[in-house]
Amino acid sequence: MKKSSKLIVITLIIIMLLLLAGYSIKRIMKRETNDIFTGRNTIKSEQTNIPEEKYKENISFIRTYRVVADLNETDQTGQYNFVVVEQYQVEEPVVIKLDKQYKIEENANYEISFSGIKILEKEYSIKEIFENFQIVSVKKTNKIGLDQIQDKI
Repeated sequence: MKKSSKLIVITLIIIMLLLLAGYSIKRIMKRETNDIFTGRNTIKSEQTNIPEEKYKENISFIRTYRVVADLNETDQTGQYNFVVVEQYQVEEPVVIKLDKQYKIEENANYEISFSGIKILEKEYSIKEIFENFQIVSVKKTNKIGLDQIQDKI
Protein backbone atom coordinates (compact mmCIF):
# COMPACT_ATOMS: atom_id res chain seq x y z
CA MET A 1 0.00 0.00 0.00
CA LYS A 2 1.18 3.45 -0.84
CA LYS A 3 1.89 6.00 1.81
CA SER A 4 -1.02 8.23 0.67
CA SER A 5 -3.47 5.27 0.79
CA LYS A 6 -2.45 4.49 4.36
CA LEU A 7 -2.93 8.13 5.31
CA ILE A 8 -6.44 8.16 3.79
CA VAL A 9 -7.42 4.95 5.66
CA ILE A 10 -6.09 6.31 8.97
CA THR A 11 -7.92 9.61 8.40
CA LEU A 12 -11.20 7.80 7.71
CA ILE A 13 -10.80 5.68 10.86
CA ILE A 14 -10.17 8.82 12.95
CA ILE A 15 -13.24 10.56 11.47
CA MET A 16 -15.44 7.54 12.23
CA LEU A 17 -14.16 7.40 15.83
CA LEU A 18 -14.86 11.12 16.31
CA LEU A 19 -18.39 10.75 14.94
CA LEU A 20 -19.04 7.77 17.22
CA ALA A 21 -17.70 9.67 20.26
CA GLY A 22 -19.88 12.70 19.43
CA TYR A 23 -22.97 10.49 19.14
CA SER A 24 -22.24 8.87 22.53
CA ILE A 25 -21.81 12.26 24.21
CA LYS A 26 -25.16 13.47 22.79
CA ARG A 27 -26.86 10.33 24.15
CA ILE A 28 -25.38 10.92 27.60
CA MET A 29 -26.40 14.59 27.60
CA LYS A 30 -30.01 13.73 26.64
CA ARG A 31 -30.42 11.20 29.44
CA GLU A 32 -33.46 12.06 31.56
CA THR A 33 -33.24 12.42 35.33
CA ASN A 34 -35.66 9.54 35.95
CA ASP A 35 -33.63 7.13 33.84
CA ILE A 36 -31.87 4.31 35.63
CA PHE A 37 -28.19 3.92 34.74
CA THR A 38 -27.03 0.34 35.25
CA GLY A 39 -23.39 0.62 34.27
CA ARG A 40 -23.53 -0.05 30.54
CA ASN A 41 -27.22 0.40 29.87
CA THR A 42 -29.73 3.10 30.54
CA ILE A 43 -33.26 1.90 31.18
CA LYS A 44 -35.89 4.53 30.53
CA SER A 45 -38.18 5.00 33.50
CA GLU A 46 -41.17 4.41 31.19
CA GLN A 47 -39.74 0.97 30.34
CA THR A 48 -39.57 -0.08 33.97
CA ASN A 49 -42.48 -0.93 36.18
CA ILE A 50 -40.93 1.03 39.05
CA PRO A 51 -43.29 3.82 40.12
CA GLU A 52 -41.79 7.30 40.34
CA GLU A 53 -42.41 7.27 44.11
CA LYS A 54 -39.59 4.73 44.46
CA TYR A 55 -37.15 7.50 43.50
CA LYS A 56 -38.51 9.83 46.17
CA GLU A 57 -38.98 9.78 49.92
CA ASN A 58 -40.99 11.99 52.28
CA ILE A 59 -38.62 13.24 55.01
CA SER A 60 -38.25 15.65 57.92
CA PHE A 61 -34.92 16.89 59.21
CA ILE A 62 -33.24 19.67 61.20
CA ARG A 63 -30.20 21.69 60.18
CA THR A 64 -28.47 24.42 62.18
CA TYR A 65 -27.40 27.61 60.42
CA ARG A 66 -25.75 30.82 61.59
CA VAL A 67 -27.28 34.04 60.28
CA VAL A 68 -24.32 35.98 58.93
CA ALA A 69 -26.31 38.99 57.77
CA ASP A 70 -29.86 40.19 57.33
CA LEU A 71 -29.76 42.04 54.00
CA ASN A 72 -32.86 44.09 54.90
CA GLU A 73 -34.23 43.39 51.43
CA THR A 74 -37.56 41.79 50.61
CA ASP A 75 -38.79 39.95 47.55
CA GLN A 76 -41.42 41.41 45.24
CA THR A 77 -44.29 40.08 47.35
CA GLY A 78 -42.89 41.62 50.53
CA GLN A 79 -43.41 38.30 52.33
CA TYR A 80 -39.77 37.17 52.39
CA ASN A 81 -36.49 38.68 53.61
CA PHE A 82 -33.14 37.90 52.06
CA VAL A 83 -30.66 36.56 54.63
CA VAL A 84 -27.09 35.26 54.41
CA VAL A 85 -26.61 31.98 56.30
CA GLU A 86 -23.77 29.53 56.76
CA GLN A 87 -23.52 26.02 58.15
CA TYR A 88 -20.83 24.88 60.59
CA GLN A 89 -17.78 23.48 58.73
CA VAL A 90 -19.23 24.41 55.33
CA GLU A 91 -17.33 27.35 53.89
CA GLU A 92 -20.18 28.47 51.68
CA PRO A 93 -22.30 31.40 52.89
CA VAL A 94 -25.56 31.44 50.95
CA VAL A 95 -28.27 34.04 50.40
CA ILE A 96 -31.69 32.54 51.14
CA LYS A 97 -35.28 33.77 51.27
CA LEU A 98 -36.80 33.49 54.73
CA ASP A 99 -40.42 34.22 55.57
CA LYS A 100 -40.79 37.46 57.53
CA GLN A 101 -42.74 35.62 60.23
CA TYR A 102 -39.42 34.29 61.55
CA LYS A 103 -37.65 36.92 63.65
CA ILE A 104 -33.91 36.43 63.34
CA GLU A 105 -30.79 38.15 64.64
CA GLU A 106 -27.43 38.45 62.94
CA ASN A 107 -24.62 36.21 64.28
CA ALA A 108 -27.11 33.91 65.99
CA ASN A 109 -27.54 30.17 65.37
CA TYR A 110 -30.92 28.72 64.41
CA GLU A 111 -32.21 25.16 64.24
CA ILE A 112 -34.42 25.05 61.18
CA SER A 113 -36.82 22.13 60.77
CA PHE A 114 -37.61 21.12 57.19
CA SER A 115 -39.99 18.66 55.57
CA GLY A 116 -40.58 17.63 52.02
CA ILE A 117 -39.94 15.06 49.35
CA LYS A 118 -36.34 14.02 48.78
CA ILE A 119 -35.01 12.51 45.57
CA LEU A 120 -33.10 9.42 46.69
CA GLU A 121 -29.30 9.50 46.47
CA LYS A 122 -29.25 13.22 45.65
CA GLU A 123 -26.92 15.51 47.57
CA TYR A 124 -28.51 18.87 48.43
CA SER A 125 -26.60 22.15 48.77
CA ILE A 126 -27.72 24.72 51.33
CA LYS A 127 -29.47 26.72 48.60
CA GLU A 128 -31.24 23.60 47.29
CA ILE A 129 -32.45 22.72 50.79
CA PHE A 130 -34.15 26.10 51.16
CA GLU A 131 -35.55 25.92 47.61
CA ASN A 132 -36.85 22.34 47.70
CA PHE A 133 -38.05 21.81 51.27
CA GLN A 134 -40.72 23.49 53.38
CA ILE A 135 -39.60 25.26 56.56
CA VAL A 136 -41.61 23.90 59.49
CA SER A 137 -40.00 25.92 62.29
CA VAL A 138 -37.09 28.19 63.15
CA LYS A 139 -35.73 28.04 66.70
CA LYS A 140 -32.82 30.02 68.13
CA THR A 141 -30.14 27.85 69.73
CA ASN A 142 -27.01 28.31 71.81
CA LYS A 143 -25.45 25.09 70.50
CA ILE A 144 -22.14 25.59 68.77
CA GLY A 145 -19.78 23.45 66.72
CA LEU A 146 -20.30 19.71 66.81
CA ASP A 147 -23.19 20.06 69.26
CA GLN A 148 -25.33 21.59 66.52
CA ILE A 149 -27.99 19.44 64.88
CA GLN A 150 -27.08 18.56 61.30
CA ASP A 151 -29.47 15.75 60.34
CA LYS A 152 -28.67 13.74 57.23
CA ILE A 153 -30.98 14.20 54.32
